[in-house]
Amino acid sequence: MAWLFRRWNCPACEGLGVKKEIDPQLVVPDKNRTIAQGGILPWSFKKSSYYGGILKAVMDYYKISDFVRLRDIPPEKMRSLLYGEKVPDIIPVRIHSRGGSVWKFDITWKGIIGFLEDRYFKTESDAVRGEIEKYMSQNPCSVCGGTRYRQESLLVTIKEKNIHEISTVSVSETLKFFRQIELTAREKMIAGKILKEIQNRLSFLEDVGLGYLTLARSANTLAGGETQRIRLASQIGSQLVGVLYILDEPSIGLHARDNARLLETLLKLRDIGNTLIVIEHDEETMRAADYLVDIGPGAGKLGGKIVAEGAPGEVIQNKDSLTAKYLRGDLKIEIPPNRRPVKNTMNTLQSDIKGVYAQVVAAREAYQNAVFP
Repeated sequence: MAWLFRRWNCPACEGLGVKKEIDPQLVVPDKNRTIAQGGILPWSFKKSSYYGGILKAVMDYYKISDFVRLRDIPPEKMRSLLYGEKVPDIIPVRIHSRGGSVWKFDITWKGIIGFLEDRYFKTESDAVRGEIEKYMSQNPCSVCGGTRYRQESLLVTIKEKNIHEISTVSVSETLKFFRQIELTAREKMIAGKILKEIQNRLSFLEDVGLGYLTLARSANTLAGGETQRIRLASQIGSQLVGVLYILDEPSIGLHARDNARLLETLLKLRDIGNTLIVIEHDEETMRAADYLVDIGPGAGKLGGKIVAEGAPGEVIQNKDSLTAKYLRGDLKIEIPPNRRPVKNTMNTLQSDIKGVYAQVVAAREAYQNAVFP
């Protein structure tokens, strides 16, 4: 995406769309406290300490009492304490140490929040940075509004849509949008190959069951299976051959319709000259394999031995394999005629699932599977 190229990034957040900022609510979590009671959480109010001495000098300068609750301090004085003035005040500081010595110096006061921000960005200490991060929260960038792009980048459009508008809808919708674009002969000469490549890459994502994701989705919000399938899609696009792929349950969490697409993708990777080792419990995947290795006979410490191996048809005939008994239909998981009582949860909101009515089995808190378009 565009934020991978610095010249298109928002200069304020450097293409992240969010900024870590000092949060006043974390700096002053309890306004019923006084400053003497530790109401300014990052700074100890010990007059002999460095920060305590600075805080005392600032309070004296703005005529703020040590023993007045923070909520009772006049708003303009509280603003000066937290943010300083538009033209920073020069405040004299005198700190009397326990040993009797006196430190004398002047500070340019930018407020407690400004002071913490300066310290955070200038320090080379990970420990100091980690300590200050306790008082920071992540907010949408105020310059780009969370889009990640500099303003000039958003002026470039395709069929009246800029890159932010395209990347914030699902992969399936984005693919549909690009497939509906009709180019003139001259436009095909310029952008025909680019448009085809975009369609191919979006198709790869859809084929591995990720059509519901948006291109603007942050990587740290993806589940492990989603990350694995994104990597799989990128490998299909690279058209590499002679590669050994090891996949750990790629079908987990997929609906049957998406599982069929995933299998087609795995077979494509095999057919162009690659080898795939897939750890799976999915029946369709096992039946589609060229060679099966059944490890058991039980799970965990009860297993670890090769019980059966060979083509799926050979493994299915093995009388010692518990997996084969299920594949033959000798054993099956019965669907209980009566369901356990359910507990209802309303207004769920997480990642791509918005406003979903979820039913949770009360006995084990196990979510029922559902398919979302």
